[in-house]
Amino acid sequence: MNAVLGTIITGSTLLKLVVGALVAGVGVTVAFSLLIFCVDRASAMRRADQPTMALIFQAASVLALATVFAIIAFGLILTISKPK
Repeated sequence: MNAVLGTIITGSTLLKLVVGALVAGVGVTVAFSLLIFCVDRASAMRRADQPTMALIFQAASVLALATVFAIIAFGLILTISKPK
């Protein structure tokens, strides 16, 4: 009976979980939005015959894509790692 009434998750752990999920969700959303914006601007700069700006936006889009993948990979690592 005591095992059923025991605390499974504490309030601070739950708060950390909610805050972490919100930060990760907003982070992925912002990074992916930045990726879409940079790809669009690079395309527009290429059409406007501004290759230097197009290259800068392409580099920023690669960085944004790497950020999206890094956040996703970090989340997966945290998901499968065993807490100590």
